[in-house]
Amino acid sequence: MLCMYNLLVTQIHHFFHSKKGFPFADYQGICKWLSRLEQIENGKQLTCNRKFIAPLCELCCASSLQIGSLMHAFDSVKSALGVLEESVALNCEEETTKSCIQYLEAVPWDDSEEEEIVKVASRLGPIAMPIVARISPVDLTATKNVFLSALRFATSSPGGEGSGLPFGDELRTSAQEQIEYMLGEDEETPLITADDEVRTVARTGLAQIFSSFQTIMSSSLSETTEIEALHIVSDLMWMCNILPKMDMMKDFVVRWTEASIVEIIEDNRFESVVWGLKVKVIEVTVKVLEAVGYGTVILQPTLRVQLLRTWLPYIRKLKPILDAKAEQDPSFGHRMDEDLCQNIEGAIVSLILALPSNDQGEILAGWMSGEQVKFPDLSEAFEVWCYRTKSAKRRLVEGGLDRVGNGNGRIETTEMRDMTMIPSAMVLITDTDRKESLAVKGSRNHTPVGRRKMYVRAVPPTDLNRNTEWFTYPGVWTTYIIIVFTSWFMVLCLLGCSAGTAWTVVHLAHFFVTYHCFHWKKGTPFADDQGIYNGLTWWEQIENGKQLTRNRKFLTVVPVVLYLIASHTTDYQNPMLFFNTLAVFVLVVAKFPHMHKVRIFGINGDF
Repeated sequence: MLCMYNLLVTQIHHFFHSKKGFPFADYQGICKWLSRLEQIENGKQLTCNRKFIAPLCELCCASSLQIGSLMHAFDSVKSALGVLEESVALNCEEETTKSCIQYLEAVPWDDSEEEEIVKVASRLGPIAMPIVARISPVDLTATKNVFLSALRFATSSPGGEGSGLPFGDELRTSAQEQIEYMLGEDEETPLITADDEVRTVARTGLAQIFSSFQTIMSSSLSETTEIEALHIVSDLMWMCNILPKMDMMKDFVVRWTEASIVEIIEDNRFESVVWGLKVKVIEVTVKVLEAVGYGTVILQPTLRVQLLRTWLPYIRKLKPILDAKAEQDPSFGHRMDEDLCQNIEGAIVSLILALPSNDQGEILAGWMSGEQVKFPDLSEAFEVWCYRTKSAKRRLVEGGLDRVGNGNGRIETTEMRDMTMIPSAMVLITDTDRKESLAVKGSRNHTPVGRRKMYVRAVPPTDLNRNTEWFTYPGVWTTYIIIVFTSWFMVLCLLGCSAGTAWTVVHLAHFFVTYHCFHWKKGTPFADDQGIYNGLTWWEQIENGKQLTRNRKFLTVVPVVLYLIASHTTDYQNPMLFFNTLAVFVLVVAKFPHMHKVRIFGINGDF
């Protein structure tokens, strides 16, 4: 600030020495604004007030002061920006504007200053092009070259480029973060990721990371080796994040499907060490399972089966070991947390259900014959497999697919052949007379002692039952309430009764209708292939029998609210109170979790 003041004082001093007879009014005006400058606190940034800058620029221009050297006196971007804006507005001489632009183009900006410059430059027009050049978009070729350089550096091995620098790892991490940012959704991203050179560099980097991992894990075990291996696994996790954005996740999945990775991890040298590394490897495996299981990566069935057979046994083996170590040593920090386990189960279930029936049966047979059946929990996949197997032959016959296939004009169904794979499921599949889910207990000949009490309910997912899925749609609650109030209004208008009597009629009608539909009538009216629901009421079918859900709570609260409204509006007078109380008691008790599948005195039981 002081340097600007001193500069102007010096220039005005030289100006009055060279210009004799200068009008006193101009001299008085310039001195007035110089005194304003002098009053600014020492070291304080110049605030670009239009009332201050405009007269100053006007006087300087009118007096023909040479302020080209003003560029060297600016002490902030804001001061130069304010002078530039006003000098253009006042049509000051070109030297003034040029000095401001040169200063702004050369000095660094922070984020807030850059936003202000963009706003001002948009109003200045072509004169601000030297400034705008710093923030204008680069062409596609330059973007691709920067992306390629960053990708090569980010995928370089820890012992390669940049590793000799003390901050080499930080540079690689920064490069990886910027690549993820550059792959954000915009117009140019598809053009870059579709480029053959970019995809080639990405494949080369992926191969280099896998090679580095195998090399380090094959070397002698040490603390340094473990740290390097962790860095490489982190690089693999990063590749899992960026490759889907480049439509190249399949390259990663195919490499990870190979059994060599598991063989390296299961080497005897790592039997009781590198637990953190093993957990990180499982996290990468989850990314792969999710990509395949949820359809991001399309693989042949043989590769999908190979992926499961390669990694599922290792996951089942590692989980109990980590849990046991955590129980023995509370300070042991390497565990598969709940979220990770849920992701594993969800991905594996989706992956299994997309396999051919024979392969599903083999994998489920291996799961049920193992000692660790609690994790991963594949009961959902087993339930759907049982349902599909039970109805497979009839579906093929109805659809005419039984005449498509081999030279004999028929295809072989998997219904009976798959049953030999899971002996403990034989009762469930062959007992076609049962109309509800059956408990499948393990056989002494096929099931370990620790699993003899395990059972799986063969209940299809909710989306297979059209009889109940409608209640999960958005807006059902609102529609339900509107129907109740509309019914009350119609009763009130048609019968001409009091509001309390109308509410009692609606409450009792709601009781009879919902009890008959929800708690008395069994089966489904839509599909014959849902025989497992023939012995269940609608209330027992909804959400596969899961209790205390939001929908169940809503259906329980509605009759209670209707009872309170009806009782209050009738002043709790008999006989209205008696009928309302009886109705709400029966309807609410029927919804208790402990009443699930209960038939009191055999009423409404199976005949």
